[in-house]
Amino acid sequence: MAPSHRMPVPSGITLWVSSSLFLFCILTITLSADTNYLFDRPVHSAVFSCFIAGVSLLGLAKFAPYIFDHNLSPENIDTIYLPEVTKQPLSWSYPTGFAFANGNGGAKDFRDYKRWVLPFAVCVLLSIRVELFRQAVLNDQCASAKYEYAIPLLISIFDYIRILWKSCSHFETPRRIAISKTGYPIINGSVLYLVSAAILTLAGIASSSIIINRRSTYICPTFNHGAFHTQIVKLASISLDTLFLIGAAEVVHRKQGKDWAKSTLQFSGTVLLGVVALWVLVGIAAYPIQSEYRRYLVFATLKYYHVVLFQAVLLTLLFITFLIILPRFGLLDLSLFVSFLVLGLTLTRSMIVEIPPFIQISISTVTFIFFALTVASSLFLSASAIFEVESKFTQTMKLWSFKMLLVLCAGGLLSMLILKSQSQILPIDVLIRDGKSRHDLYLTQAKVSQDLEGAILEYKRRYKQYPPPGFDKWYEFATSRNSQFIDDFDQIFSNLLPFRAISPRNLRQLTHRIATNPSSDVGAIRIRNGSARNQEGIKPTHAWMINAAVHMINGFAEHLPDMDILLNLNDEPRIAVPYDVMSDLRILAEPIGLTESPITNNWSENRDSEWDPIEPADMTRGTLFTDYAISNIWDIANQICPPSSKSRSTRAWSHHDLCLDCLKPHSLEQFVSDWELAGDICHQPDLGHLHGFFIGPASWKMSQQLLPLFSQSSIRGFGDIMFPSPWNYIDKVKYEPSFEYPDAPYLEKKNALFWIGSTSEGISVDGEWQGMTRQRFTHLVNNNTANPVTILTHPGSDKKGYKYQVQDGSAPGERLGLQANVHLSDVVRCDDCQAQRKELGGSGAAELIDFQGHWQYRYLFDMDGAGFSGRFHAFLQSHSLPFKTGLFRQWFDSRLTPWRHFVPQDIRLHDFWSTLAYFAGISITQDTSGGPKKVVLMEAHDNEGSYIAEQGREWAQRSLRKEDMEIYFFRLLLEWGRLTDDQRDQLGFQL
Repeated sequence: MAPSHRMPVPSGITLWVSSSLFLFCILTITLSADTNYLFDRPVHSAVFSCFIAGVSLLGLAKFAPYIFDHNLSPENIDTIYLPEVTKQPLSWSYPTGFAFANGNGGAKDFRDYKRWVLPFAVCVLLSIRVELFRQAVLNDQCASAKYEYAIPLLISIFDYIRILWKSCSHFETPRRIAISKTGYPIINGSVLYLVSAAILTLAGIASSSIIINRRSTYICPTFNHGAFHTQIVKLASISLDTLFLIGAAEVVHRKQGKDWAKSTLQFSGTVLLGVVALWVLVGIAAYPIQSEYRRYLVFATLKYYHVVLFQAVLLTLLFITFLIILPRFGLLDLSLFVSFLVLGLTLTRSMIVEIPPFIQISISTVTFIFFALTVASSLFLSASAIFEVESKFTQTMKLWSFKMLLVLCAGGLLSMLILKSQSQILPIDVLIRDGKSRHDLYLTQAKVSQDLEGAILEYKRRYKQYPPPGFDKWYEFATSRNSQFIDDFDQIFSNLLPFRAISPRNLRQLTHRIATNPSSDVGAIRIRNGSARNQEGIKPTHAWMINAAVHMINGFAEHLPDMDILLNLNDEPRIAVPYDVMSDLRILAEPIGLTESPITNNWSENRDSEWDPIEPADMTRGTLFTDYAISNIWDIANQICPPSSKSRSTRAWSHHDLCLDCLKPHSLEQFVSDWELAGDICHQPDLGHLHGFFIGPASWKMSQQLLPLFSQSSIRGFGDIMFPSPWNYIDKVKYEPSFEYPDAPYLEKKNALFWIGSTSEGISVDGEWQGMTRQRFTHLVNNNTANPVTILTHPGSDKKGYKYQVQDGSAPGERLGLQANVHLSDVVRCDDCQAQRKELGGSGAAELIDFQGHWQYRYLFDMDGAGFSGRFHAFLQSHSLPFKTGLFRQWFDSRLTPWRHFVPQDIRLHDFWSTLAYFAGISITQDTSGGPKKVVLMEAHDNEGSYIAEQGREWAQRSLRKEDMEIYFFRLLLEWGRLTDDQRDQLGFQL
């Protein structure tokens, strides 16, 4: 008994509070699993949780007598998993706590080496479990069945075998006599438990296929048997989990001595801290060896630590409440109950959460799981009733929990049957119609004014300020070149607005400081007295870029004020200002309206002297940029988003499934409906593992300070100033059809899609290529043997509707006849290149294909590389139909209308086969009683494809010319000239 001065909490209150907290922890962990930061860094999370739990358990040990119930009445039944029963130990012996506590709580001599055998063994097993957890998370895309639901089955098998062994024992003892009298009920009850657990396991495994086609395009390699390896990891994990649970139950049910709870908590806390120590040593050993992981090993975001701390507290609380309620419920009852609860919640969420129409839910599977849960729960309650050892509280809680789950599941199943429908109209038809109307509307406001005076008035109306000095020269320049755009330059206004919060003097000083530091990876252009020239000392590999930009500027430089500008030499955008900082800058910079103070049309005098020299190019040592190359930059890049956004507040850690919440805001069913929003990373937390820029940029010297850097492309929310790309201006990739490589009319081309390129999107380390867009696209087309794909087709003879069909990964090419020629020209930028070549190929086919050979194909696919794609300009000029996916946007993106000038594709590529099927058509041959018959599953939409191809071609010829690049750059530099002028608030053009 506890000493008289101790006042334990009454067991009824302890049980009620502990059970409530236990359920709360289970529900919270289950419902937050899909977006939990815990899985972002599996080893860090596990070790941190072990540390919090270990310290908590050691601290709680002294209070154990107040919490744990020591006065449960012993019963005569010898199964270690029934509730409220004092158990006979197994034939082997092991300590109930740290230091081999004896009956009086004393410790043996430290010299007894056996004292450390069990703690060390458990510590090692737990450390192995952490590694298995890491491998399971990192290779999540290869997982299939949910084997976790087999844990109650393994426990029930162990329990059943143990009961049989005890009941068949040859020795006669009072306990043996008691067992022989009650053996049949016990064995029958155990059989019911066993059958219930088996049915639950089948239902749990079946739950993996509730949603048939939610698999992402993240690659599960076949060359190294990734799926088989992951299955082994999962099976080993549940085996260890079962072992730990049985061990915990054995310790709790032994209850040797009055200090069993204290010694158990001390033992558990010490073992967990031992796991921490082992993994810290592993980290210390890995730090000097694997340089590419150093930042990952040491640094994490504050958000990560906040979330993981909360999860660690939850897991600690879960463990403690588990120990408290375990004697009351029994391990087998508890494990079955938790599994029922988790499976029921998972099933209910699958049915009641809004799911896009292209996602197929197997009603037969849901129905099977529902009835399996009903049968299994009935058997479970019957088994519990046989032993008659449960309290009224536990019986009532289980009964009402099961009733609630079954009602929820039944309601979800009914709603699925009622709401099931098929599309009556093709979404792409809607999107093409919408693209026409949106572009027509756009044209009405792109060129509203009819003369200079009207352009000035429109400028003041739109931007609440006067045009910059030299606006009349720009207007003449634009109109003389037949520009389609006179009034709509919102992108320039948006790009430059936050810079109004920085003084002109600071902008000039920042320009000097960056331009004169060779590690900044910039090239400066100096404009003086109406002439532009490049800075001396620019990297020779990028001199062509600066020279081309100078050539572009010199066409209008005579109308520009003296200034220096900085061009980003790298492909990637680099200014990632945190959202709160950028928001404050935009608020400070927002024009308050047209001023009544005098306005001057003239630039400040002596502007030349206001700019510090930019040569020599290596005079400054301190850099304003931080180098994050070859590392995952998601946690830095997503700082551009609001703190409440999904990309900042959640984690889409699973590589296995499509993130439906991520694609929903910018999609109509399976297809991209809002191209601009599709490039916004803030509602798409899964992009952190789906694009090479975030996974491992080849070069990323970035700044979280707003710096005056001009880049060829950017990502929505970044602070780079976009300017027309020199790559496009000097036609690095040319559209030059010839007699040998003609650009035939759309319908005379091969009815096939074509893409070829290298793995230039990012640098891959240790399998990171599996998430990069170029590799995923190649795998989806050429090597998708495991993941099903969803294709929008015609439903047989029904002419009124369409439906999504789920096909195996190889069906589009082999069965449906869709032709997609996709090749990797080379595998580069990787330390795992050999693995990529084994999985994807990459034999140098590009050497056999001239770029002008693209024009023979009807459909051309375009996607990001390390930055923007240099081919898109040429694709738009051809008679072929461009498909485009990516996140990088250029100066002209606001001028193009998706579904009018090109076909947008989601970065996840789940819409690719349906889109190609829409334009190319699907027809198959089926064997019938009357012989082979041709069946059309999707009519080819040749008119729509030809329309988009020709509209894109015509619009590119009118709005993406070299003249249009010059017009855009001219206006951009006039605005920039005003921002860097000390009199900028008094500068403005007026007639």
